[in-house]
Amino acid sequence: MLRAMKRNNVFSWIAGSWLVALLASSCCILPIVAAFLGVTGVGVASFIEPYRPYLLIASIILLSVAWWSLWKKIQREQQCQCETTSHKKQIVLLTLATIFVLATATFPEMFAKLYAAYNTPVTMEVKMPLYQCSIKGMSCTGCEVNIKKALEDFPGVHVKKVSYKEGKAIVQIDPKKTPIEKVMETINSLGYKAKECTPVKG
Repeated sequence: MLRAMKRNNVFSWIAGSWLVALLASSCCILPIVAAFLGVTGVGVASFIEPYRPYLLIASIILLSVAWWSLWKKIQREQQCQCETTSHKKQIVLLTLATIFVLATATFPEMFAKLYAAYNTPVTMEVKMPLYQCSIKGMSCTGCEVNIKKALEDFPGVHVKKVSYKEGKAIVQIDPKKTPIEKVMETINSLGYKAKECTPVKG
């Protein structure tokens, strides 16, 4: 009974590290998933972004405690003449958890590089007006993908650029097909805040 409780403690540390790491990257993962599922409102997950470094540190601490607990358990079994048990399952789970935490920690940067490499620049129409929209609430490349995909579903809308670092989107619009108000409304429906969209020169 006691051995089972100790084993479960290790699993609890592992589960905790997975959950905290997933929560830390939800502000980037959820917008990307939503963009391909056509779900709106996930931009509100950006409120997690300021806490992301602390959540990642917490997941690393939980993971470290799990490794330390398992190591201490193996040491105790080797030092005494008590019955030893196989820890292969725990080691495999800990290894997978470590990979998962590292993957979630580097996900925004890796996705940004992949997105930049495979994102084909849009050919702009010369006669269509260009607008720059100021947007609040974007926290990573996932937010850029979410906004870009949602806007390009409308006829006459070409997205030239979306930047979470600059907090803006540059779009070319055919006002006869899609008014600029619809663009702002769509951005707001995603959970972000479009402050204003002003005409700019191409």
